[in-house]
Amino acid sequence: MLKRSVPVVIAVILILALVPASLRAGTLMVGGKAWFALWDSEWGQKLAELADFEIATFYSYLTYETYTDAKATSKAETGKGFLAGPLVSYQTDDRLWTMSLAVMWFSSFSQDIKSTFYDYNLAASLPFKYDLKLSRKEIDVAVARSLTENLRIFAGFKRQSLVNRFTATVEGTEYKVYDVNLDVNIPTAGLGFAVPISESVVVGIQAGVLYAMSKFKYKDYLTNYKDSIKMENTIGYNAEAALTFLVAESIAIQGGYRYQYMKFEFDDPEYPGMPKIKDTFHGITVSAVYMIPIGG
Repeated sequence: MLKRSVPVVIAVILILALVPASLRAGTLMVGGKAWFALWDSEWGQKLAELADFEIATFYSYLTYETYTDAKATSKAETGKGFLAGPLVSYQTDDRLWTMSLAVMWFSSFSQDIKSTFYDYNLAASLPFKYDLKLSRKEIDVAVARSLTENLRIFAGFKRQSLVNRFTATVEGTEYKVYDVNLDVNIPTAGLGFAVPISESVVVGIQAGVLYAMSKFKYKDYLTNYKDSIKMENTIGYNAEAALTFLVAESIAIQGGYRYQYMKFEFDDPEYPGMPKIKDTFHGITVSAVYMIPIGG
């Protein structure tokens, strides 16, 4: 993802560099942001159901030379994790325009799936568990224009890399089962509303629409098979409410709550009947920036 994202970052830098110096007066803000989120994803349950079938089938055939003497059942729990990285933004001196770049490069998400494997011949069950671990990397570029003192409109582009590793742990030993990787290009647009409640505190909310264009690849370690599957473009949603505190003349911190919903749908005639996957993140956001006056 890094190589494919470099042109996006370079484009933002060039746009800022080409703006006439007389128009570049404003405020540069440099800092970082983190999102501590719950991960309500159907990926874990759907992959567990597929693994249940494959594992029970292989076990039955290898042990009893039949496909019907073992069964596995699973239930996914809500996952959790974090996403964090540096951010930089620039606001014009008249406060009409704001441009921002966030490189959310550090993450760790996991989802536990409790499972039971039952051998009909032995009349015995074996508890085990699956784990779904997600490495999520995201580059987010946005431009906002104030329409009134409190209302603004924004548009942007997100580039996401979602690397899912699905494993099974049986009697203390972990086995790789599936890798599921998505590269997602997401144009975005929405509205934001902010109201100062004191000289140093601002409350704001923003909501937007996401248009996700996804590429999907997977590897099945049980069969040593890998392939890519065509996907439909889908609509998602993003919303965030936050309080911003000016704690010093040049330092602002922000705390809030963010919700993001996306849906993944497959559209490949070679893989009919693929499930639709709902993927939701929601949780607390925190950020801090240092403000630097420039130009003038």
